[in-house]
Amino acid sequence: NIRQLYMTGAYYMLVSTFLINTCVQASLLLLGTSLIQKGKLTPEILLAFMLYQGQLQNETLNLFQSYTSLIKSSGAGDKVFALLDRVPPPPATGSIEILATQERDNDDDDNNNNSNVCGEQGGTNELDET
Repeated sequence: NIRQLYMTGAYYMLVSTFLINTCVQASLLLLGTSLIQKGKLTPEILLAFMLYQGQLQNETLNLFQSYTSLIKSSGAGDKVFALLDRVPPPPATGSIEILATQERDNDDDDNNNNSNVCGEQGGTNELDET
């Protein structure tokens, strides 16, 4: 993306600033002065034309920038719809179960201690003694 930023900066520096603002205005002044010297144009009409041309130029640039934004947003929309259309992987579920662990107490033969441990992923484990 750094390369894209440099290219965008170079484009606006060369095309938007230099070519449109400087070269177009200079060529209009050159052509206008030659027409004024020949008597085919008055300075007032040249000034009015240059003002109208500046307004038209600004609106044309706005149109091109709107088109560029439209293309960028449609590309972003394609990425969003591609994410929405994808099939997610099945969820990872798991269970740990330890059943019927018996421990006998040597002192008391009648005391059977059965421990059951049941657990689920993301949950808490409980120890059931029966």
